[in-house]
Parts: sequence; C-alpha cells; structure tokens
Amino acid sequence: MMHGKYSYISLQSSENQVPPSMQKDGNIELQPISNPASPPSYLPGFIPAAPSFWRRYFAGWRFGVTRSAITTGITFLFLLLLLSVMWDIFGVEKGGGTLAQRKCSLIKAGDILIHLALNVLSTLMLASSNYCMQGLCAPTREEIDRAHAKRTWLDIGTQSIRNLKAIAFGRAFTWAFLWVAVLPLHLVFNSVFFSTKQANQYAVAVVSKDFFNITTWEPTESNSSPSLFDTRNETEQLYAVKDERAIPQLLRDARSLHQNTTHFTTLSSTDCINTYANGFLQDLGNVVIVTESQNSTDPLLWSQYPERHIVSNKRHNDPYAWICSDLDSYPCLKHGLLEKTDSGKNWTVHNHPVSHCVAQKTTNTCSLRFNMWLFLWVIVFGFLQTIVMCVMVWQAFRSNIHTLKTMGDAIASFLGRKDETTAGMCLVSDDSLRKEGWKESYDPQVYQSPTKVRWSASVPPPQWWSSHALTACFTIIIGIGLYFSLRVPKSSALFSGLGRPDINALTSVTEDSSGSSTLIPTVMIANLPQLGFTFIYLAYNSLFSRMLSAREWSRFSIRRKALRISGVPIGSQKSSRMLSLPGRYAVCLIMFSAVVHWLLSQSLFLVWVDGVNVRGEIDERDAIVRLGYSSLGILIVVILLTVALAVALGFGRWGKLEGGIPCGGSNSVIISAACHLPPGQNGAEFGTVMWGETVKGHCSFGVDVREPMVGREYH
Repeated sequence: MMHGKYSYISLQSSENQVPPSMQKDGNIELQPISNPASPPSYLPGFIPAAPSFWRRYFAGWRFGVTRSAITTGITFLFLLLLLSVMWDIFGVEKGGGTLAQRKCSLIKAGDILIHLALNVLSTLMLASSNYCMQGLCAPTREEIDRAHAKRTWLDIGTQSIRNLKAIAFGRAFTWAFLWVAVLPLHLVFNSVFFSTKQANQYAVAVVSKDFFNITTWEPTESNSSPSLFDTRNETEQLYAVKDERAIPQLLRDARSLHQNTTHFTTLSSTDCINTYANGFLQDLGNVVIVTESQNSTDPLLWSQYPERHIVSNKRHNDPYAWICSDLDSYPCLKHGLLEKTDSGKNWTVHNHPVSHCVAQKTTNTCSLRFNMWLFLWVIVFGFLQTIVMCVMVWQAFRSNIHTLKTMGDAIASFLGRKDETTAGMCLVSDDSLRKEGWKESYDPQVYQSPTKVRWSASVPPPQWWSSHALTACFTIIIGIGLYFSLRVPKSSALFSGLGRPDINALTSVTEDSSGSSTLIPTVMIANLPQLGFTFIYLAYNSLFSRMLSAREWSRFSIRRKALRISGVPIGSQKSSRMLSLPGRYAVCLIMFSAVVHWLLSQSLFLVWVDGVNVRGEIDERDAIVRLGYSSLGILIVVILLTVALAVALGFGRWGKLEGGIPCGGSNSVIISAACHLPPGQNGAEFGTVMWGETVKGHCSFGVDVREPMVGREYH
C-alpha cells in the first residue's frame, strides 16, 4: 500500500504481504520511496522495526504479569524467611510458638497491626492471582475464529468461565490450578498469628464494715471456708477450685495491705460491678466486698472459692453469679444489674448492702502466638502461586501465542484481519444476540437515535443478578448471625469491641484443647466468611470490568481514540497495565476488600484464654480455645456490604453509556462485527480510530468516519 513517501506493510491484513521473519516478532515496517508526501492522518508515521527496550519488556501484559509474580514471590519469600527466623528464635512446641508476652494493651496493638498487614498481603496476592487468571482465560484469535465458526461467542477483557471450554487445555488447567491455590489462603491467612490472654481465677470474701479494725478475729481455714456459707447448687460447685488457703490469705493480705496501692485498689460499688461482671478478669484478682453491715465477732459474712472458666469441656455460663445473688437473674449480666441496682447504689450480696470493694492487683499479661502448621499451609500455597506466575512470565516473554486480553487487542486483531462470519452485523447488540441467538443472516437494520443506556445493560443478566444475589445472601447470613448474637440475653458482644473476647460471646467447634486438633478446625470456621467475601470480590471485579469496558467501548463512537492493548504498543497504540479495570477503580476495590477482610477477622475470631490461679500459675485444666464473635464488628460488616451493594446497583442504574455504538464491548461477535474496514484503510489499528459510518450503508471502526444517519439502513 503506497502513500507518497511511505510504503505501509500490514502484518495482519494479508498473509501474502508479510515476510515470515516479520510475522515471528510482530514488527511492521514503513519503507521510504520516492516522491515525498505526507502520509494519511490515520497512519502513525514511521514505526521502527524494533520497539524500544522499555516498550518491549515493560509494557502491557508483560509488565502486569511480572508485577503479579514479583508481588506474590516477595510475599512468599518474606513469609518463608519470617517462619524460619521465628522457628529459630522462639522455637516451636505443640505446633506453635510464642512471639511475645507483654501487657495486653501492647499485644492487642501488635495483633491489630499484624492482621492489617496480613490482610493487605492476602488482598495483594488475591488481586495478583485474579489478574493472571483473567489473562489465562483470554482467547487467541484462532480460538475465537473456531467459536465463531460454531456460531457462538467468547468474552473479551473479563474473567470468564465461558471461555474455559474454548481455550487450550493448558491455559484452562493453569487457570483452575491458580484458582484452587488462591482460595485456601483465605481459610487460614488471618489466623496464622493470634493473641492469647490470661484470665484470673479469684476468691470472693464479703466482710462487715468494721473488718479492717477488728484485731480479735483472725482468719483461718476453718472459720473462712466457703463451705460454711455455700448456698450454690452442685452445678455451680463444679467449677470451684477448692483451695482452702485462698480465703484466709486474701483476708490477711487485705487487712494489712489494703491501703497499699501497689497491691490493692479500692473500687466504688459501681466500678466493682463494671470490673467483676466480666468473664475474663485480667487486671485484678481476689476481691473483698465491704458491706454496710456491722459484726465485731465474726466479720466474714460470706466467701467463695476461686472458679474455673471451663471444666470437662463445659463452659461456665454464669461466672459472676455471686454479684447477682439477691436478684432473680440468670445469667448475671452487667447491664441488667446496673439498671436494677440504680448503677450499683442499691447493690447487695447475700442480703448485705455493699459499700465498696477492695480488689487485689495482678499482672496483666497477654501473648502473641503463631501456629506453624497454618504458616506452612500459607507458604505452600504461596509457593504454588509463585511458581505458576513465574511460568506465566516466562511464557509472556518467550511464547508466540498472543491472546486477546483487552478490548483493544480484539479490535486491533479484527481490524487487521476481518472476520467474515460477522459481516452485515454492524448494528447487532449484545442483548439481541443473547435473546435471539446468532442468525444465519441479517437484513440491513435501521439506525436509531442514540439513547443513553445503563451500565447494567453491558452485563449479562445472569451475571448481574447472581453477583448481587451472592452479596445479598452473604450479608443476610451475616445479619442473621448478628440478630441471634443480640437476641440471646447473655450476650454483651456488642459492647466488647472489635476482636475482644467475651465469655458470653463464645461458641465451641471441638473440645477445648491448646493443640492443633482444636485450633485448626476453629480457625477454618472462623475464616469461612473470609472465603465467602473472596467470591464477592471476584464477582464485583468481573462486574465492574464489564461495565467499564462497555464505557470505554461506547466512547469510541464519540471521539477518536488510540487502542489500549496488552502487548507491545505500535504507533499510537497505548499499553495497558490493567486489563479492563482502570487503576483508580482497581485500587478502590482492593482497599475496600482489605478493610472488609480485616473487619471479618475482628468479627469472628479464635479465642484462646488460659486460666491463672490465685498464686499466679497457669491452670492447665482451665484453658479455653473457642470461636469468639463481636456483634459490633458484624454490624459494621453488614453496613459496609449493604453500602457496597447499593453502590454497585447505583453504578449500574445511573451510569450511562453514551454514543450510538451497539452495546457489547466484551462480546467477541459484537467487536468483530464492528471491525469490517472499507478498502483503503489498512493499518488503521495502529492509529487513532473511531466508530461510525465508513461508507454509505455500513458502520465500522475506521479513520475517516462520520456519524451514522438516523433512519438509514446499515449492514
């Protein structure tokens, strides 16, 4: 094809024109000839035979898949190195290790930061895998041609299950392998690190007002035993730690040290209720309840042994029943008690009006732990993902197979070599194709006045409704859990904050044990919502990819644009680091995903509590490994998911596709039908193109186009 000074050789328009060497590396040449003149505007000018190093190796799909492999590989190596260092420094016992034992406030802050980091890493790995999976399920031109010959279509520029049956087995298998490798990460990633806390067992002594001034009465095991006052039933006594020395020692220490703020602290009746109506007591331990009663001969009015939180796998459902001893309330709840006693002013214990409490201070200690088996699980699947992505990087640089990953790839391919199976279909839309099927032939169609079409029209109805139904069902299930957590009277999880265990907001998965046989099943259940939300992320990623591809498609009928391709750009073409989802949308979706994953980790979580006896020793018979939940966290997740559902529906409802081009920018048939160039415009794919009337009675992408005429027939 001659244009003044330049001879333009198209690689795809005619196989006879292309030397074999040029077909191999995908380059084109413009050869200067005599009679200089300016080339037509649609030609990109002189294009060098070899693209620059940057454009060849750091553009489009090559850059994207390399970025994904580096992200996943660095994460894998970091986790492997971290496990090796922790194993060497902290050691492993019973499948786990302890990183730190500090004040609970410090451990809690560290736990939050670690889980934020874990969710960022897992979300980046998920986004990288999704990018690679979208590239894997993209079809080649030959696969599209075979599908069109069977009068069916494939999807372009989006994650598509439909394409898997049409693409090569190797790519389909790799896609499935990557899918299987990415999902298990979200079953355990958030629980590799977890915090454990210690809960104090404590003795209770109710004394008269003059107890601290009496010198004639000395506490002993015989006159201080709880058996002298015990009014509890056998079930309550099941949890008692019958340490006969605990009460006398408490009374002696309280009498001699109650004014020593290092060892004891004085609490008002209200503060006493707020502190001890707590299933997991940490800062304080044994307590002396000082009443308004007077008894100079026998100042000890009632006492209680320390109690375990769990015995024989049965959780203590009413651990502070003594606080509500004079109320008909089971179980004893802080908020109901404060209401019934006028914020503690009218509080009585076994018919003795309470003046104040003297509580013994204890060491507040929590631990930050890790589980080796869960860590190895993450590392193994991270390794598998890294290997797959490294192979994909190698193929991206070495393989001659070119898949059409973006709409621009498909347009460039069909402009370079037209597809005769779609001739005469330039005004057929994706919607009519899906409803009426692909007809054997099409009569000329009348061009209608352009109307603004909703974004949702670009998404097949089954995908549109299934994506929203998945989100709605997930939100409803989470909401049902919230309803029951608030409906059960004993639950105060709404007031316990995010990720903070409450003894009344626990459920068991298996028997209580600190071993992996209990830990791992509990972790799996705790992370099921993480897995569910992963499906939502992938569904909405595909949904927005289709809608935004449709927006990009519609704009070709408004203004001239360069094609956005995944390969090495030539001429005016632009490389695309993101396949379909623009960067700002992708970043917003990733950030939202990371936040929700973190909130889910703080809403349903592993609870490990070690009971500590009155001598400060861990009671191995009093260890709880349970599934904890936070109603506050669940409530926030429900709100965010509802907002996300509303936003997605809003984009689909109020987002408008402008221009007169038929909707269907991700349908291979619609793209092909819009790419039947008239003679004389070979090589247009390397310049800036626009959709419109190219010759009378025909619409197509091209260079010299005008707006179609309303009421005219086109084919």
